[in-house]
Formats: sequence, C-alpha cells, structure tokens
Amino acid sequence: MFVLGIVGRANAGKSTVSKAVLKEATAKGLTAEVFELSNYVLKEATGLAILPPKSRAELIPSEIEELVKLGTQRREENPTHWIELLLQDIESKKPDVAICPSIRFLNEAIAIRELGGKIIRIKSYVVDGVEWIARDRDANHPSEVEHHSIHADYFLTDIRGESFLLGKQAATLFNYLLERQISVQ
Repeated sequence: MFVLGIVGRANAGKSTVSKAVLKEATAKGLTAEVFELSNYVLKEATGLAILPPKSRAELIPSEIEELVKLGTQRREENPTHWIELLLQDIESKKPDVAICPSIRFLNEAIAIRELGGKIIRIKSYVVDGVEWIARDRDANHPSEVEHHSIHADYFLTDIRGESFLLGKQAATLFNYLLERQISVQ
C-alpha cells in the first residue's frame, strides 16, 4: 500500500492535492481513496446531533468551530482517538493508495510514517510571497500551529488561485514517488 499524508494550513490546497493524486492513481488502474480525518469528526458530531447531516464543504463557520471543538475534546481525552479510526478505515479498505489530507499533529504524522507513508507539505502564498493564512480559522489554534513541526519529505507550493498548477505538481510528484517505490521493490 502506498500512503501519503498531506500537511498544511487550512485552505492551503490539501484537498486540491488529494483530488489530483486520486485522479492520477485511478487513471493508472490503482484503487485509491481519500481518508479525511475531519470526516471522522463530522460523522461523530452528526451522530451526537451536535451538527446537522451535511458535508464538510457545506458547513458554515460556526459549525466548523463546533467540529474543531469536538475534535479537540476527543484528542484531549485520547490523543490517538482519530488516528485509531483512520487506521481502522485504511486497514478495512486496503486501497493501493491511501491519501490522508489534513495531517495536523505529530502523532498523526507518526502514524502515516508507521504505515510506510510519505509526508507532503503544502504551502500557499499570496501574490507578494506572504504565506496564506485562512481568515475563517484561529491561526494560533494547535491544529494550525503544531503541523509546522512535522518533518515533510516533499514540498509543494502555489500562489493563491493557481490550484490547476498545484494539481499538476501533485500528479507529477505522485508519479515520481510511484516510480521510486516500484524501482525499490
């Protein structure tokens, strides 16, 4: 199994990279799936009636805050709570390629590495070269800070609004990593 963990700030392009890798992997005939940690939080929040049944993209800022609160609460109760759900899901589905965007904490990165995975850091910049910081999130929340201490194996960067180029970079990197993995075996 080929595992990729994707690290970066909120709205930096992690979903764009995930979609590009998913598309590239399936085009090569590989089974691939995106394992989004926030989906586990959303499923639990919906099950507890904290949030209405919606997709992550449909959530409004106050609902995202509730999602973050629940995620933080469970992480404080058991630092590996979400990781355990992620690993169970990957193990049960056994895709050729497991794509894990939104790796934000050191223990999440360690879990990816224990699966033999690679970590890709996404950085998005505004036109003047300043790193993009989402205005709808607390830039000092642990999920926006701790990921900076995660060592990445590879880096992808883009300028806001250049998601097509970021997707092309991601596809190229995926193909490179796939070739390297095949040549090592």
